[in-house]
Amino acid sequence: MKKILFFVLPVFCFSCSQTPKNIDIILEASEKNRSELEKVIEHYKREKNDEKLKAAYFLIENMAYRFSLDGPDVKKYDPLFNILDSLKKEYKVIPTLAPIVKQKWDSLSKAYNWNSKLKSDIKTDYKNISAQYLINNIDLSYKLWKTSFWNKDLRFEQFCEYLLPYRIGSENLQPWRDFLYKKFQPFRDTVKFKNRHELASKLNFVLKDSISLNRIVRAYPYDMDVYQMEKAGRGACRHLVYYTAMVMRANGIPVGIDESPLWGDLDRGHHWNTVLMENGKNFPFDAAASNFGGLNKYPYRFCKVYRKTFAIQPLEVNQSDLPNNLLNYLSQRIDVTKEYTQTFNLSIPLTYSFNKQKKYAVICTFDRKKWAAQYYGEIENNKAYFNNMGANLVYLVMYYDSGNYYPATDPFILHKNGKITYISLLKDKKQEMLLLRKNPSYPSNDNNAKSLLDGKIQGSNRPDFSDAITLYTIKSVPIKFEEVSLKNTKPFRYVRYVPPKAAANLAELEFYTNSSSTKVKGKAIGFPEIPAEIGDSYQDAFDGKLETFFLGNKDSLSYSWAGLDFGKPKKINRIKYAPRSDTNFIIIGNLYELFYWNKDHWASMGKQIATDQKIVFKEVPSKGLYILRNLSGGKEERTFTFENGKQIWW
Repeated sequence: MKKILFFVLPVFCFSCSQTPKNIDIILEASEKNRSELEKVIEHYKREKNDEKLKAAYFLIENMAYRFSLDGPDVKKYDPLFNILDSLKKEYKVIPTLAPIVKQKWDSLSKAYNWNSKLKSDIKTDYKNISAQYLINNIDLSYKLWKTSFWNKDLRFEQFCEYLLPYRIGSENLQPWRDFLYKKFQPFRDTVKFKNRHELASKLNFVLKDSISLNRIVRAYPYDMDVYQMEKAGRGACRHLVYYTAMVMRANGIPVGIDESPLWGDLDRGHHWNTVLMENGKNFPFDAAASNFGGLNKYPYRFCKVYRKTFAIQPLEVNQSDLPNNLLNYLSQRIDVTKEYTQTFNLSIPLTYSFNKQKKYAVICTFDRKKWAAQYYGEIENNKAYFNNMGANLVYLVMYYDSGNYYPATDPFILHKNGKITYISLLKDKKQEMLLLRKNPSYPSNDNNAKSLLDGKIQGSNRPDFSDAITLYTIKSVPIKFEEVSLKNTKPFRYVRYVPPKAAANLAELEFYTNSSSTKVKGKAIGFPEIPAEIGDSYQDAFDGKLETFFLGNKDSLSYSWAGLDFGKPKKINRIKYAPRSDTNFIIIGNLYELFYWNKDHWASMGKQIATDQKIVFKEVPSKGLYILRNLSGGKEERTFTFENGKQIWW
């Protein structure tokens, strides 16, 4: 793949409005497939349609990075899609972490050795694409551009990027445009709309019933073609976004793809779609979401946002200067961070030297367990310059050399107003740190906890709870495993939790008698009845796992509850309960280790087993950047500073 990337990098940097100067280089590289590409060019020369000819030139001259992945290891995943298709037909709803999906995934992974290092063959488009495929793609997209009233002001350059491309990622080349145009014919025949925004909104709403995120299937390592996505119906946000772009473009809607490869304060990134509005601006929206738009409501902070382009972008750097992830991103995307957040151009003095002369430095944010490059900048007079950087983040400038990173500065905070504050550790000034979490609690986590407010825990001696007595009503937002003592002395055979609304979001519910430290066991009872293989049932509230939960009915008109049948009346004195959560609070019995950043590495402050739902570390160097790691389980962790006795997350 690297050979393809840098073989053509200095050459193909043209927009579709220009007369191409280097088509011959692609034709030469296409070898036996040259005749297919020449057929396309000759076809439109004979047709005497200058716009279609320019469109053909645009696609061909920008084919250098376009490819599909093939080979035995890729085909090992083929059975997955038939199984997902069967599950989709069998079950009306499949939660994002449904045990049945994980079971099937694990079974296939073992059978086909998915966990081994996968190898794939690169099938470059210019050596394999057929003339008929390109001609069909150009003709269909051109027709929708010229005959759709909502595209009457769409410029040719916009058409080239937002409607014309014959592929989205590295998926198998399939006749997706014709297939999806026919599939959504009934939608087009009945939908009423005034502009692109309305049309895209209504089509996106239709898609939410057929595709969804799935945390298990998102591990599929390749881009899905249209037929794979039709079968799977689920995947990572990238899979959903790419499919949505196909659907929209196949139906004449000029749609793009924006992405944050890595949030500035999170260990993962995000993809989403944009619709090109009549005023030339892009309106962002999440694929197949109930609400159209609303990216500004995400709690995470943008560092960099890129827009995927079909045109190759100029990048005059040597392969060894930058990590591959930056090279691949920047050669096929443009920086649109300013459209999403306040940005600043930075001039950063390099306080740590390197043993080699470097032309570039990289600016990093913290990924899971490591610093990850977000962008690069030129070095001049011992300063590194970085453009359009998102704010309210912690950065670290580093040198990149042969796959390794070396600090060039101390970590620093880029504040919302553009001011920079360096995080300078004071080893001689010690402090005591009381810590409550290893990762921030985001709004989705907080909302799950809030949904328990006014929930009731009841006792009864009748299985229908006709004589139910409320033992406890939740009146404060639970942020961890909560415990309450009861004054009631009456024994009950049946107990249950009844949510205030439809969604329960209850992870665990435990009952105790007297001063016993052993929870009372019983048979799980509740409503609705959900197959164990689907998950999120009332049984999950009593399985001893904080990671699973009882979801309940999301429909506010429905009724749900989770309870236990003790077999005989028991006198309950204490109750413990926990909301559905990220489990990033301190868990009793787990082993934790605190680290602080010390110039070029994370230094340990020692390990502790938690005996409470908070943990205290003493004699910690102050004014530093820290990480708390749970060695017993869980992957999420986030850097923080410690100010006025509180963790400030970065």
